[in-house]
Amino acid sequence: PRPNLFEFATSELSQDAFVCWLLLWADPKHRAENKALHNVGITLLKSLFERGGHRCPDQVNQVEVKKQYKNIDILAIVNGSTPLLIEDKTHTKDHSGQLKRYRTAVAEEFKVSDFPAIYLKTGDQWDYSKIKAAGYGVYLRCDLLDVLQKAIKAETDSHILLDYYEYLSGLHDAVYAFRSAPLDKWDWSCWTGFFLELQRLLEDDAEWDYVPNPSGGFMGFWWHWRGNKYLQLEQDKLCFKIGVPEEEEQSVQRNEWHEKLMSKQAVSGLSINKPARFGKGAWMTAAIMPGDYRKVDNNGCLDLPATVAGLREAEVFMDSVLAMEEE
Repeated sequence: PRPNLFEFATSELSQDAFVCWLLLWADPKHRAENKALHNVGITLLKSLFERGGHRCPDQVNQVEVKKQYKNIDILAIVNGSTPLLIEDKTHTKDHSGQLKRYRTAVAEEFKVSDFPAIYLKTGDQWDYSKIKAAGYGVYLRCDLLDVLQKAIKAETDSHILLDYYEYLSGLHDAVYAFRSAPLDKWDWSCWTGFFLELQRLLEDDAEWDYVPNPSGGFMGFWWHWRGNKYLQLEQDKLCFKIGVPEEEEQSVQRNEWHEKLMSKQAVSGLSINKPARFGKGAWMTAAIMPGDYRKVDNNGCLDLPATVAGLREAEVFMDSVLAMEEE
């Protein structure tokens, strides 16, 4: 394949630059230079306005784009007075109340209270509820790919646009490669895609994220909360967990939950083991399922329905132990 600029320009600043560049093409003064790119810029502008809960002005006479204006990633100003705020993220998340600050800054600058604000995310995260509560529309990788794909079909000849589209498509394909990659070849992207799919299928307050630790961390998925007890996947390991904030109670409650799990497994048909080492802290593993909980098909790839069925069995088992506690 030919060299791709965005294989090297992978930071959020590079993504900022691409979005700014494409939005500037929406300004009608650039239409004569490249009609196709102008049309893509207009399409992107309109889709951002729409996702932000607003209608783009019918007549776009001017588009000004500012980068890092008052620390805002991207601020587009349409027709001299209509602001479009864009917080641009790749693999990082919002922090420190920044979303509220940016909306306030734009509201004060333009003397408006209602305007489109967008959280553009080309990586993945498990929850966007706080983003929406802050008044932002969520614009995902698939939304941006949709705009760019239409441009490719319209035979836009820009190598910058083609490079970015191919780069972003590659990220998207990597996340969903868990469907066809052998289990021993999974990388962080595969785990992300798998956990996104599990979150959709299992629901049940499911959350997932990267969990750092001294040994390098892991991708974790936790769900099926019942009081302070829950299930957690640590990549290929299924754990029965317990949360105990009181330090003096941690060992006692962990051991009690472990014993109850072990006593029930003898009659349940579900195999679980004691962890290699009991940890002590606010969140502890009381038991683990031996081996890999993921099921495979005849090609050695993930059998998703069978895997989900196995996780449901773990839920049922955990609930049966809890029911035994109440008897």
